Amino acid sequence: MVASATGINTAGAGFLVRGADLRIRDLRLPEDASHAFYGTEANTYWGSDIAFLGDIDGDGSEEVAISATGATAGGLAGAGRVAVFSLANEEHATDNPDYEWSGYYDGGRIGETVRTVGDVDHDGLADTLVSAQQGDILVVLPGISGPVDEVCLARVTRDGVDSAYRPVVLGNLDGAEGRDVALLGDDHVLLFTGLGTFGLRSQGDAWMTITASEGSAFSDAVDLGDRTGDGVPETLLTRTWSPADATSWAGVLLSDALGWHNVVDAEDIDIAALSTRTHAGLGYRAAHILGSEDGLALGGYADDRGAVGAGSVAVVRFPE
Repeated sequence: MVASATGINTAGAGFLVRGADLRIRDLRLPEDASHAFYGTEANTYWGSDIAFLGDIDGDGSEEVAISATGATAGGLAGAGRVAVFSLANEEHATDNPDYEWSGYYDGGRIGETVRTVGDVDHDGLADTLVSAQQGDILVVLPGISGPVDEVCLARVTRDGVDSAYRPVVLGNLDGAEGRDVALLGDDHVLLFTGLGTFGLRSQGDAWMTITASEGSAFSDAVDLGDRTGDGVPETLLTRTWSPADATSWAGVLLSDALGWHNVVDAEDIDIAALSTRTHAGLGYRAAHILGSEDGLALGGYADDRGAVGAGSVAVVRFPE
């Protein structure tokens, strides 16, 4: 799935490309797309984020979500909307989606991040996590259309400060019901557990807060599964520009460190470092690679090894 929120006069567009077509060396859009989704209004930023959701309505077909953070919803400017389309249909009218979730206050810009979270309410259907730029940090939604505050399964709100957060869905860290989520801020990470059961919470209700040293910032988090055999998944945390040595930092948060239910500094956690390189920014984005050689891909936006500012992607195998 490919999208551009600023394309076509900021109306935006999204395209689905079939796996078989990725063999085409010179792939062209929209000609080579199997599905096309075009924004119809300027400054709505259609394609702000995109995600495959799984089957959210039980019809046997997968759905895809495309957000427009700048859209007007219910007469509210910039409230944002997330439209959901069934891939069972070849033709799609962006103004007539199968489902739609709309923001409910001016400037909330719902849809900054859209992610599937699996079946958190145990009704046999996939649910969806959606974040906003202001007000709500995130909401968890079932396959029901409507304003997000009316149909959501769970919400985390900001405590009066519109700090930027990027949500990342993790495994079950505390052993209780439901998957958990990390909210990545510039200098701290908030961990919330029981994603499908916690109702309405605020920033201050986080199960655990991990802070970064002054001058550095957390960049990404990745669920690694249970690597130590204790039944609790490990989490990769990445941080860029550590002040001590001006390096990026990527490490595995071991499950036994999660016994704390308070605020801790990343420097105080017994963490297994995986990779550093001076000024590279490695770990700015990270992904777990599954296959014959289990490992990580770490994106380094500032790496100069190839050329100044060219960046890199480093593939790192997990140590024993």
